[in-house]
Amino acid sequence: MNSGGMEVYIHGLAKSLQKSNIEVTLLISDIGAARKYLYDGLQIQTYPIPESPTSSELNGLTRPRGIEEFESLVRIGSPDLVHFHSLGRAINAYCIEVVSRLDIPVVLTVHRTTNICIRSDFNRFGTEACNGKVDRDVCLACFLSFKGLPKSIAQPSVHLMSKLQIRLNNLLPSINIANHKFEEIKRIKENTQTVIALSKVTFDALQANGIDPPKLKLVSQGISVDMINAGSDRKSDNSELNQISFGYWGRIHPEKGIRMMIKAIQFIDPKEHSLTIIGAKVPGLEGFYAEMQHLTHDMESIKWVGGCSQQQLPSYLSDIDVLILPTVTNEMAPLVILEAFAFGIPVIGSDCTGISSMVEHGRTGLLFEQGQVSELTNQLRRIVNNPELVIEFSKNIGSVRSLDDVGRDMLDIYQEILSS
Repeated sequence: MNSGGMEVYIHGLAKSLQKSNIEVTLLISDIGAARKYLYDGLQIQTYPIPESPTSSELNGLTRPRGIEEFESLVRIGSPDLVHFHSLGRAINAYCIEVVSRLDIPVVLTVHRTTNICIRSDFNRFGTEACNGKVDRDVCLACFLSFKGLPKSIAQPSVHLMSKLQIRLNNLLPSINIANHKFEEIKRIKENTQTVIALSKVTFDALQANGIDPPKLKLVSQGISVDMINAGSDRKSDNSELNQISFGYWGRIHPEKGIRMMIKAIQFIDPKEHSLTIIGAKVPGLEGFYAEMQHLTHDMESIKWVGGCSQQQLPSYLSDIDVLILPTVTNEMAPLVILEAFAFGIPVIGSDCTGISSMVEHGRTGLLFEQGQVSELTNQLRRIVNNPELVIEFSKNIGSVRSLDDVGRDMLDIYQEILSS
């Protein structure tokens, strides 16, 4: 299995539900024949999808190939309830519709901002905050602007398309996603019993699109009890901080701001810091990983660890003073922040809504303007020049919610659905 934040969350939730004697099967897409196997005591069932997706599949515009096998496996498994975790290439709202037609209750947890906003950042035209409400014309104009078309041209272009009654599906599939996003949210509303938001930002965006309580529920993220316990054992005496140990852990992906982090840290005296980068190569982005390593080949203060398991991660976090989270898109509710907080590690993060809602600037970490290398450099330098801030911020970090807490909340939701 992959080790991104969503996968870690699903694995932890499934293990928590098992503790309550709930039978759990994880149904996931895979290239190749369908197979069944055990992973860490969890039953995994795969179903085949083509190796190369079409543009329409990538943008969620059509029923994904493999949906027939998906439906067949759901029928065979005959579950009491199906819980979807975000939507993407292989599983989209058409799959939710299939399960609903089988009279099986459906729960959806929205992990990704792209399930609501096609820009992913709730930032209309890149200049103003957006509440996430999907408007076909506005979203298409915003998307065209995001792709490089000036706003002054994007808006009249969409108006002209509408006036001439040009069907969006005659355009490039990537443009048609504005129209599809509207239809997808409608399909979600009609075919789910409960929709779960992981953050207040997501909750508000879903509500703006007509998904209201009691269907809509806010269930905050959590991390494993083992991770929390490992963090509580960490020595908290940082009074002798002579060199700041920065850390990044997560996917090595362009949207995570790795390149910007490397550029920023070049302006910090290597004698005053170290940076540990923890993350495996993302399939299809091996070249990006190699490029980032090459950028740092002569920077002795930077250490690349590669991928590591959740069981191995605490041994690295015990030696890290500050987490750098320089994402250049948006984050829903990053698990890495909870992992850092469990170890008393403050965060330097971009000021996107998902991060700023979890990190209190000047109390539990520092925020910088998203995408601005100079601003990140300033905050790194602020920590290096004032190491006592690490201790101060660490003391301000409160307790962290566990996945067992999440599991109990989910169990209550499941029971409420099934009893009705």
